Amino acid sequence: MPRMRQEKSQIHLSRNTCRMGGDKIYMGPLRGFTERPFRDAYAEFFSGVDVVLAPFIPLVTVDYINPSRLRDILPNNERIPLIPQVIGNSASQIIQMAEVLKSYAYEEINWNLGCPMPKITKKKRGSGLLLYPEEIHTLLSQVFENIDIRFSLKTRTGFQDTSLFSELADVFCQFPLASLTVHTRTGSQMYSGTADKEFLLPYLEKFSNTELIYNGDIFSVEDFETLKNLMPSISSWMIGRGLIRNPFLGEEIKTGEKKFNRNRFFSFHKMLNENVAKTSTSEKTHLNRMKGYWTQFRFLFNDRETIKNRILRAQSVKDFLVAAEEIIKNSGLQEH
Repeated sequence: MPRMRQEKSQIHLSRNTCRMGGDKIYMGPLRGFTERPFRDAYAEFFSGVDVVLAPFIPLVTVDYINPSRLRDILPNNERIPLIPQVIGNSASQIIQMAEVLKSYAYEEINWNLGCPMPKITKKKRGSGLLLYPEEIHTLLSQVFENIDIRFSLKTRTGFQDTSLFSELADVFCQFPLASLTVHTRTGSQMYSGTADKEFLLPYLEKFSNTELIYNGDIFSVEDFETLKNLMPSISSWMIGRGLIRNPFLGEEIKTGEKKFNRNRFFSFHKMLNENVAKTSTSEKTHLNRMKGYWTQFRFLFNDRETIKNRILRAQSVKDFLVAAEEIIKNSGLQEH
């Protein structure tokens, strides 16, 4: 392979920045992106992430949970600590899954109260359940009476608006949550608009006895710097799309140095492609999954639309890999 240009530069951090000390970075769950093929490649080539929250497992009523439903999190041997996440609205199903996960040596289960997808929310799951604080309270009461592993949850600021969050916060504070992640968008926002960076300010004292994890629009060191200066008492941060767009971001936040390296990204991309190939049922599925990653990878480079169109034009995995290698080797870099 031809030698690729390497870039290394210092990221400017203002003098009054609250820098990463004992802060913790979580990789957020993104279905179609952060499944095991990505996680394994990420762990091989990057650092900076302390914990990974796996994409959710849908809960169902069954007498026996087939291990095939858990294939993304089995075996439990990943290099970065992994927390399985579930989605549903049944306490008995959560309790059953907690027992199964414990049998596979998992020590924590996370409940998804944030998914904004309409096919989920219309079933009163994910952020759709945020309209019903009393039902959430009842479910949590039953769960905490019947599980003996740690229990955390990930939520949004509400479903249609934020009017119920104060009531939801009162509910959450009644239980010994291992952590509480708040994505500071409503469910109805999906991923549009911007996250409300100041939303949690009135709740910092209320959640002072819980590991409070901020989530939403951390795409750069500057984004992190702004949030850390705004909320220095928060020491846990969840990054989703930001780590797909720039897998170096965790390292950049923790070191203050720009870390992009073409050779390293190329090697990561090669392993990711191999992992995706092994878990795809056809070349078309393989190709579409890799094209999906490039909806985010393109943000590393200049001329994003040209890159997007070039990737989308690929009709085979071979054509795709030729285009991807050329982009990685030669495209100008976006400033982060």
